Amino acid sequence: MKVDAIIKEGEKLFKEFVEKYQLEGIVASDMEGLTIASYYRKDIPDEIVASASAAIISAFTSMLADMGKSSFTRGIAETPEGNILIEKMDDILLIISAPKEVKLGALMTIAKKLKERLEKEG
Repeated sequence: MKVDAIIKEGEKLFKEFVEKYQLEGIVASDMEGLTIASYYRKDIPDEIVASASAAIISAFTSMLADMGKSSFTRGIAETPEGNILIEKMDDILLIISAPKEVKLGALMTIAKKLKERLEKEG
C-alpha cells in the first residue's frame, strides 16, 4: 500500500467510512507520528492523535520484542465512551475512533474493510 494513495484519496475515503459507519474519525500516520491523512467529525487535533499513537506503538513494539513476540499488528483501547483501534499496515498506522454504539467486533470489521479499500486504491 502506497502513502501516495492515502495522501490522494485518504480524506475522501475516511469521510466516507466515518459517515457510513457512524465513526468519530480516522487518522493515517507514518511510524514517526506524522499525519498522512485524516477526517474527524469533531475538532480533534490529528497531529496529537498521530504522534501519541506512534509513541504508544513504539513502546509496545519494544515490549513485544522483549517478550519474544512478533511485531505489532493491532491494538485496541476500550473506554466507557467508545473504542480506539490502531491497525498497522506496512509502515502506516490507521487510527480509528468509534463511539460506544459501535461494538468492538463491528469496529474490527470496519478496519478490515478500510484496509482492503486502501490496498485496492494503492
